[in-house]
This record gives sequence, C-alpha cells and structure tokens, in this order.
Amino acid sequence: MKSLKSIQLKIGIFGTFFVINSMKFTSKFTTEHEFNWLNAICAIASLIVVIGYMLDLKNKNYTTTE
Repeated sequence: MKSLKSIQLKIGIFGTFFVINSMKFTSKFTTEHEFNWLNAICAIASLIVVIGYMLDLKNKNYTTTE
C-alpha cells in the first residue's frame, strides 16, 4: 500500500502532465491543423494514471502514519 501523501503528490504531478499535454495537443490541432500523436498519447496515459490514483484515494487504498 502507498502512503496518502505519495498518492496526492502523484495525482498532482500526473494531473499537471495531463493538463500540459492536453493544452499542447489542442493548440497544435486548432492552429496548425496537425494531429500530434505524442502529446495525445501522453495526455491519455496521464489521464489513466490520474484516474487510477483517484480510485485508490476513493477506495481508501493507502496507509497513514498516526
């Protein structure tokens, strides 16, 4: 089991990766009409990781130090 702080940190990191890659993909797609595969795949992968960690948080699949 992972600690609560590490799960929160990973949600923050991968959430940031998702936002950055989504913005890069969207801006490139709308301005230059190009489909950037790398940013699209990175955004989807980051979203999947964030959802997985959020499910861990929801199901209380973590340890706390008290």
